[in-house]
Amino acid sequence: TIREQLTLITSQINHHNNAINAGKSKRTEAIRNARTALYKYLTGVEFCDILDTYLQTLATINLKTPTEADISSIKQKITHIHTEIDNKLSKMTQVGEKMTFINQILTYIGFNSFSLTTPEQTSKLSSPEFQSGQYILVRHSNDGTNNPIDTSTLSEGERTLLTFLYFITKYYKDGKGSSPTANLLSTLLVIDDPIASTDAETFFLITNIIRRLLDQVSSSNNNNSVKQVIITSHNTRFLKEVAFSFLNERESDSKACYYSIQKGQTGSSILGPKASSLITNEYNELWAEVRRCNKIVVQAHKNHITPQAFPLLGNTMRRIIESYFLDIGGLGTITSLSKSTDRSTATLLAFCNSSSHSSIGSDIYDILHMDSFKLLTAFKRVFETLDGGQHIGHYRMMMRDRPGDTSQQNS
Repeated sequence: TIREQLTLITSQINHHNNAINAGKSKRTEAIRNARTALYKYLTGVEFCDILDTYLQTLATINLKTPTEADISSIKQKITHIHTEIDNKLSKMTQVGEKMTFINQILTYIGFNSFSLTTPEQTSKLSSPEFQSGQYILVRHSNDGTNNPIDTSTLSEGERTLLTFLYFITKYYKDGKGSSPTANLLSTLLVIDDPIASTDAETFFLITNIIRRLLDQVSSSNNNNSVKQVIITSHNTRFLKEVAFSFLNERESDSKACYYSIQKGQTGSSILGPKASSLITNEYNELWAEVRRCNKIVVQAHKNHITPQAFPLLGNTMRRIIESYFLDIGGLGTITSLSKSTDRSTATLLAFCNSSSHSSIGSDIYDILHMDSFKLLTAFKRVFETLDGGQHIGHYRMMMRDRPGDTSQQNS
């Protein structure tokens, strides 16, 4: 019957499965035996010496208590590893930021034909020298391609600018996200004449960047890695521009010191430090003479004594008036200014004109005995009356005490 046939088939299937399972168990047991034999061979023969050494070392480590020196050494190694990791990460994250900053500066100045890029962004790397480093200098072609530049083809001014920007971005923070590289050690920065062969715009750009860096370094909450900056140059204009923020600081508050190196017959000598800049110009020196005379006259009046005469005061005043009102303001001539409706102004200008051209003549007695107080008062009136008094602010600014002024006792 069908039922008998199904029973027979089921019995045959079970018999077949039992046979297979029996063979599988034998194979599994054979594999297990082979693995056990292999482990015994490896541990007992092949790696016996190595395992013995390991067990001995492990036993020694387990029994030995680490000393303070061991712990300190491990901590130093961990700190060193963390520092290396931070430096690597910092370099990776700052490459693009520095490159963007330098390219923005180049574009601002007008260098639109070339810029910095990274090796990964440039397909034309014809020389192995272009395949190393963080940046590549490329020239922009009309077809939109960027070709690596041989830096020897750049002008001296271009090389100076690129070198300076590459150097300064490591320490300079521009307020737009660009910041000094993290974890730099405290740094003494030396900048020597970074304006060689630069045009006027590049000159003032470089001096402005250095000036802002000095402001960051001298700030009371300085978090810059740079702690001190030394700047050297033969260019007095450059030195005056970068030291602009410190020129009028009082000696007790000044964060800057000034030195000069002079060559003599026996070699070079260093003069300084001075709290105020040794660099000035003729216009400032003329005003310094007026301030000196004014201090002496004011002190004499306080003591009710006759102040000394200043034979060259009229000539000094004339040169200031010519520089400020005539050369810069274009107000005519000393002769025309002497026709001012203000009597004291007209008198002073006529005196300045005469003392500058005929003081060696027979009227030297009159010039020597002019009242210095009246001269200084009339000089102030010039700034109070011309152009409706618009220039009195300049007078007050120039008459303000300066750190480098000669004291009355040294006059």
